[in-house]
Amino acid sequence: MNYKFIGKFFVLLMSALSVACLIVQFLLGHIFGIDIFKDVGIYGFLAIVFICAFISLLIAIFISDKKQSNNSEKWKEVIKIASAFSRLLWVTGRNDLRIKVGEAVVKLASCSSSHSYEHAQALIDDIGWTNHVIGNTDEAKKNIEHGIKIASKFEHIGLVHIGYRHLSGICIDNDDVVKAKNYLDLNQSKDIINKSDKKLEQYIILAGNLFNEAMILDKEQKFKKALELYRKSFKIYEDNNDYARMVKLYYFIGNNLKNQTRYSEAEDSFRKGLEEARKESRKDYILKCSEGLDSLK
Repeated sequence: MNYKFIGKFFVLLMSALSVACLIVQFLLGHIFGIDIFKDVGIYGFLAIVFICAFISLLIAIFISDKKQSNNSEKWKEVIKIASAFSRLLWVTGRNDLRIKVGEAVVKLASCSSSHSYEHAQALIDDIGWTNHVIGNTDEAKKNIEHGIKIASKFEHIGLVHIGYRHLSGICIDNDDVVKAKNYLDLNQSKDIINKSDKKLEQYIILAGNLFNEAMILDKEQKFKKALELYRKSFKIYEDNNDYARMVKLYYFIGNNLKNQTRYSEAEDSFRKGLEEARKESRKDYILKCSEGLDSLK
């Protein structure tokens, strides 16, 4: 039996089904006002499609060519698919699955330096930061630091930036402002700011540093300066049509305004954040913005 053919057939089938469902949703939405994605959201639906495609391709390649499983080229498609839908798992809150997929990518990508970017990315983001989000901070730091070493070795500057930003974020969450500033200083060094990285646009690094610095100022209760930097970060994302990253700024700006007792403005920011989070299927910020609104009552 040709398992590889079956795997590719399933990938094509899942892709065809996703397109068909999007067409049906468009027609139903415009003619009858019916929303078939109301419960799971568009990103939730796409995540399910990608999961099915990924698993079917993984099984097919493994069974059809088990003897050559150490040949990294045989896993190239699997690594690419896994990396592609990592973001979908993140925004839809499927944290445990994201970690498992990240661990699979690490095992496959570590076979060859040609996959060093995916290797470091999985350690820093999929495994590292996701572990911190679910409360496994020590495991998070270990993986992020390992990912930074790999990213530095192969000069994936954008990933080095993300790694330091995550470590700074962990320190902020743990009220260790001194260490958080140290990681921010590393991210603002010429080695990172002046080097280009085609896989991470420069505006993301600049906006990320402003956001990181604003979070530190918030911890120091320097709310007005923090708000100024949050808004600068927001403007950079807005200018680049990066709506997915803008979502979190609504929450942090709202929280900052609340701390300044500017409750009406805070409510506006939380409401806008909730609206945008729903559009982006960001379950984490749907919850946070909802909690922000509740805290104002």
